[in-house]
Amino acid sequence: MTRRRGFSLIEVLIACFLLAVVLLSLLWMNRHSHLSSMDAYYEGIAMSVAREPLEIFRGMGYAWLDLYRQGKADLSGSPVLQACPHGSWYNIADAEEGLYPSEACDLKRLITVAPADADGMKGFQITVDVAPAQQTRVDTWLSRDVVTLKSFVSEKK
Repeated sequence: MTRRRGFSLIEVLIACFLLAVVLLSLLWMNRHSHLSSMDAYYEGIAMSVAREPLEIFRGMGYAWLDLYRQGKADLSGSPVLQACPHGSWYNIADAEEGLYPSEACDLKRLITVAPADADGMKGFQITVDVAPAQQTRVDTWLSRDVVTLKSFVSEKK
């Protein structure tokens, strides 16, 4: 009689266990990679939303920024300026349609302007905080609670 050789039940179970460990580790790495890439994506959008008023205010200059800080600047001329109120959280979703990408509509922004001195130069420190507006997909993916950017606008002499 010829003897057949095959795998025993224990060998099959060990092989299945090793295969399961390898597959679970691959799935975990894939999930972690996805979380990291989505965090970077939404952080980039938040940085862009925070950078916009900083660039606008630098372009407007010290005198306009002083009026803005006092609440006397006219923001009605531009939909971008209307989306930059001073001292209160502004939901980006409330901005004119098409002004921001749809992913940015899940964010809110707080702009504060405070007088500051830097090396004897008179100016204003602008702080822009961007955070998820509510419990949204941004809140799920973004690892930080708030993204903050600061800038300094000085008086020309």
